[in-house]
Amino acid sequence: MKTGLTHSVEIIKAFGQDNRTGYNMVPATRLAQLGDMHSLVDIDIKGYDYPWPLEKWRDLTEDPTCVIVLAVLQVEPVGVCVWQKRPAVKEAEILRLTTKPAYKGRGIGSFLLRTVESEARENGLQEMIVIVPELKCFPGHPDDVSQWLLKRGYRAVKPILTNHFYMYGSKCDGFKFASSLIGEKDA
Repeated sequence: MKTGLTHSVEIIKAFGQDNRTGYNMVPATRLAQLGDMHSLVDIDIKGYDYPWPLEKWRDLTEDPTCVIVLAVLQVEPVGVCVWQKRPAVKEAEILRLTTKPAYKGRGIGSFLLRTVESEARENGLQEMIVIVPELKCFPGHPDDVSQWLLKRGYRAVKPILTNHFYMYGSKCDGFKFASSLIGEKDA
């Protein structure tokens, strides 16, 4: 897991500088801790229409198969990725990936994705999956997640997961996206 600031020229170019401070806006990633609970809930509420309750976040911090990674700019947590290891089937699943709205479109989500893919690969896992609600798979819509995943090398996998999610008072289908972790896309 990457723990310090990454000083790669490519990353600095991708994230640029803060116009107010002049500091490079290079994210660092670190594992979330119990003391980060407020930040996790804050990012989740701001990043999702259907945030997880505090109890779920507490349960995840105690689940040995789950890894919660924070993206931090300087000292501010600005993004989160929750992924679960499934070594029996050599895969990992991203359960949550978002950034605060003010940081969307700056590459932080992609940075988190590459970081957790690398960590999953180091854990001997061969595939990363993401299951996305049908409501978030509308190409051209600002909330579309499918095109974002496709641009990052994920592919849609059949079958459609019928009634996989419960959102906005009703059941909705889910679409599974997968990406191979074998010998490619190292962060």
